[in-house]
Amino acid sequence: MRKFGNLIVMGCALLAAGAAHAQEKFPTKPIRILVGFGPGSGTDVLAREIAQKMADNWGQGVVVDNRPGAAAVLASEMLVRSSPDGHTLVMVSIGHTFTASYIRKLPYDTLKDFAGVTLVADVPNVLVVAPALRIKSMRELIELVKAKPGQMNYSSAGSSR
Repeated sequence: MRKFGNLIVMGCALLAAGAAHAQEKFPTKPIRILVGFGPGSGTDVLAREIAQKMADNWGQGVVVDNRPGAAAVLASEMLVRSSPDGHTLVMVSIGHTFTASYIRKLPYDTLKDFAGVTLVADVPNVLVVAPALRIKSMRELIELVKAKPGQMNYSSAGSSR
């Protein structure tokens, strides 16, 4: 029975190889990587590194297309509206996963309209404050901000909400 099973597996493998051979070579045109952040941003730098490796491996052009703005929604929307042929990709950051929580009407469904390909980088985040504030914990920071509504300033790579 085991020999019979191996023959079936080999037969399926041969059929798959024939079908694969009949398929068009990929990529058939330049690849486009959309980036929802400006040139020089961390996401852009990673996209350019990946683009170069893809171009080297495939012998096909790979273009990084920066479309900053709207919390990277512009680039994500462009991907959703592109032809689903695998020649357009989008580089997203962690913010992509929670944009729907603060933008009510997105032009796409974050869970249904995207399929992850790979994790590109694992970037730790650090919260820092000015030493003059003498804050030693997140709890202390929250208490300070609550005690002074509208008086504290902050900087963020994401939404200001």
